[in-house]
Amino acid sequence: MTEDSLDSARHSIRDELGAVAVFIGGVWAVFLLDQFLPLERFGLVPRHLIGLVGIVTMTFLHADFAHLLGNTAPLFILLTLLA
Repeated sequence: MTEDSLDSARHSIRDELGAVAVFIGGVWAVFLLDQFLPLERFGLVPRHLIGLVGIVTMTFLHADFAHLLGNTAPLFILLTLLA
């Protein structure tokens, strides 16, 4: 590999902070939507085939504001470290 191709492959955490903010904003948006729409039906439902969709969607669902707030900082830190 040449020096130019290595420089183009490198990125910094600052480059990824926008994506982290969008993901966390999505979690907050789903929480706000859940206040008006019955989104809890998309959570994980044990022993039901339709409940398997919750494996993907349960990341975005939170029981209350304290739960959401308690998950926001650790999620931001984890996603930043993964970036």
